[in-house]
Amino acid sequence: MASTDLPPIMLDHLYSMDDNLKAGGPLLLLEDARENPVVSYEPSPKTTSVIDPASISRCCIQNGLFPAVPLFFKYPCSISKGWSEWVDRELRDPSTCNILRRAQVHDAIFLSKLWDIHIEAKMLRHVIRRRSAATHTFVCSLGEFTLTLEDVANISRLPVCGDRSPFSIALTPEEIDNLAVLRRGAPTSPSTSLRFSNWIQYFGDANRQGPCRLAAFIALWLGRFVLCDFSQDCLHECVFPLALAIARGDTIPLAPMFLGHLYHLLNRTQLLEKNASGTMGVETLLNSGFLQVFLWERLKGLDVHSLPHSYTMKLADWVPVAVSQSGQFRKRQFGLDQGVPDSLNHGDPFALHRIFWSNDHIPASCRPIVLASKARVGGFSRDYQAYWNHCLTSFHEFQSSPGDRLPPTTARLAGLVSEEKAIPISKKRNLPFISKSGDVVGEFPKTNSKPRT
Repeated sequence: MASTDLPPIMLDHLYSMDDNLKAGGPLLLLEDARENPVVSYEPSPKTTSVIDPASISRCCIQNGLFPAVPLFFKYPCSISKGWSEWVDRELRDPSTCNILRRAQVHDAIFLSKLWDIHIEAKMLRHVIRRRSAATHTFVCSLGEFTLTLEDVANISRLPVCGDRSPFSIALTPEEIDNLAVLRRGAPTSPSTSLRFSNWIQYFGDANRQGPCRLAAFIALWLGRFVLCDFSQDCLHECVFPLALAIARGDTIPLAPMFLGHLYHLLNRTQLLEKNASGTMGVETLLNSGFLQVFLWERLKGLDVHSLPHSYTMKLADWVPVAVSQSGQFRKRQFGLDQGVPDSLNHGDPFALHRIFWSNDHIPASCRPIVLASKARVGGFSRDYQAYWNHCLTSFHEFQSSPGDRLPPTTARLAGLVSEEKAIPISKKRNLPFISKSGDVVGEFPKTNSKPRT
């Protein structure tokens, strides 16, 4: 039960509260979409559960359960000094290129040296708050869309399937010795030995040819561009066994790991904003650069080539979380016709994740599906239109019934930042917010112009 004596709040006043999720008339078909959609089976819209509005931050904010607080994206979207030169140097070695191609990461590593993304933080804040933690989809007036394995494979070029489980990597005695070298990191103080800059300066030295040079190179790429969750400028040693496996040419299913990791961080960002309840800001290390590129591509309607065999309707996971999601909610994203989504039971997601590195014992429900051609624009059935209007009505009713503000958490959660810390972060990024005192803080300092003479 909400408390009646809650502390003052800090507020992201740049977040728009315009309501575009009201139920309306018939959904408009997209240009070139099929007017007679082909839907083999769909449940009745009257008996299908709607998306829980409490799973969408935007609905909760409108309802008054918690306010929109400043969200800060910590993921480093610029290129670390010396990384591009290190990539060029390694890819000039034919033997290194052969190993990386066998592991299916050559193109992904090459692209990383160009990964310098300008983040539109205000837009990302709006998009994240449109996400349902229940369906793992972004909700808009015309339906849902989300990040898929196709998007990961096309944008980052990470391998979808592999020949080695990422959860049980066996190391040789020589690799165990190299693992110890990687864990020691650069010869600096223990607190900075795994820092990106020190790592590049030490292991990326052109005059240094150690036995774990390639593994150190791959470890920096994994910890900086693929699975960054520990720090915005330091490696985490959990990537070292993966790096050693890739350095010997093993193919690891990095795309589902990346996607599950991203889903986990998106869920955590929503949870942190709820727990803050207006008293603290939120910092997240989710890959904002990838999310930005995904939105650019999807919103601009750029062509995205589908994989030969798609597992995108299935599962993506990364320790310590597994995410199971049904493609029933977003068929139009793949050029298919959208019907009323069915409630599917995925079973144990940790049993299903094996499909990414083994074709043995794959359940029939997890077999590859057939995707539409990239030029096809999916339509939707009349029942789906009725179902989606039920969803919109539920959202509107939830938002129109003011609730009591939730009490803030008393736990010390990583990712929550105090107002004192949030103000200098906001000034650096020109993302002002309303402080607990009611003042607008965090704007760029205004420079006084010199008087004309």
